[in-house]
Amino acid sequence: MKKLLILAATILLSSATFAQKMWVGGGFAAQFGDNSTFSIAPEFGYFFNEKLSVEGNLGFGFASNTNSFQLHTTGRYWFDMSSDIRYTPGVSLRLNHNSYKVANDRYSNTAFDVVFELGVFDYAIAPNWSVRFNFCDLSLNSLFDRPKAQLSIKTETTVAVKYYF
Repeated sequence: MKKLLILAATILLSSATFAQKMWVGGGFAAQFGDNSTFSIAPEFGYFFNEKLSVEGNLGFGFASNTNSFQLHTTGRYWFDMSSDIRYTPGVSLRLNHNSYKVANDRYSNTAFDVVFELGVFDYAIAPNWSVRFNFCDLSLNSLFDRPKAQLSIKTETTVAVKYYF
């Protein structure tokens, strides 16, 4: 155990030496109507160099009969398109757990997805602030639930705000 802690500390200190930036941020969504929903997804990220980053996301969602919990980690490559806009495709590993209520019975399911984030752009709105827009994901869905994966394309737009330090 002691050797594992020393190794973890060495890796953490050596990678912190080369880090250029980190960020915190996230997104939230709310929809009101017959089936109102609310979700929040705090995010943190770390640049290994100017082009490679890794980020984590912890999401919570609530609706009238559904609760969800998500844990996502994403590796991302950053392409400069202009001084303010960067194309940032990535590969995301996502663990999703949902619990829902049907006819007074409570059910739950857990899914593991591999997602290729293809339509992702970051726009710098101030020196330390940016907004991320995601327009298109290609996903291998529910790898825990089925012996073979399902392929799906999502074109729903998501927005996240980030602060760099």
